[in-house]
Amino acid sequence: MKTRKSKPEKLETRVAKIDLEKRDDGAVGAITGYAAVFNKDSEDMGFVEQIAPGAFKKALKTSDVRALKNHDPNWIFGRTDVNLILKEDKRGLFMRAERPNPMTDTFRSVAQDIEAGLITQQSFGFTVAREEWDKDYRKRKILEVDRLYDVSAVTYPAYPDTTVALRSRDKAMEQQDDETIRVADGDTVFEFRDAEQFERIKTKIEEKAAANREPPNKDEAAAETRQDDEPDGVANHDDGDSELNDKVDEILRRNKK
Repeated sequence: MKTRKSKPEKLETRVAKIDLEKRDDGAVGAITGYAAVFNKDSEDMGFVEQIAPGAFKKALKTSDVRALKNHDPNWIFGRTDVNLILKEDKRGLFMRAERPNPMTDTFRSVAQDIEAGLITQQSFGFTVAREEWDKDYRKRKILEVDRLYDVSAVTYPAYPDTTVALRSRDKAMEQQDDETIRVADGDTVFEFRDAEQFERIKTKIEEKAAANREPPNKDEAAAETRQDDEPDGVANHDDGDSELNDKVDEILRRNKK
């Protein structure tokens, strides 16, 4: 997995179900639902996405969120610190837009559309602060939302921001390419995923070189005897990073020639 910080500059939206909560007298008391469900695969947008638990923690403290119809600021039926409640729980991000007093035309209209079955889903607009991609860039996990703009009752539940989401993936891939370190040795080029892997392999080689310079004691001589069957220049290291070890072995072979 590759984790990176994102520049929170592109607004994205996702969809989820929306519902009504009625009072004992039958009147609508609130518009409710989960704006996001944690660890649940999205539709395929060219990749599949999940939202990590706790992703909204920062955004809920800093965002002034509106409840809108179709993300249109002209059709507002809720706002945080007025009648919109947003909270994270184990399932996801829960929203509750309570009946305003006095009642507004937009709240009444949205509630009627939901009750009639004309609107069945909601969407939320956000920007991403941190995300994680698998090595093939086929799966994305949102680790932290930078800002939450709105939760909206929506007519069309499709993903209108697929292009934005794909741009986010392409940007992550470009950043990954930018971090690659290439070292030429004659006509051979060694590639390292990033600076961290490059430094690790430098340390391995330095440790091996230092060990070769020191005169072996009896125990070390016995250990070297046990390693006689190994190919020349191949370090006996198995720390679970086969890709890194292969690079070390190849560099040691070339420098022994």
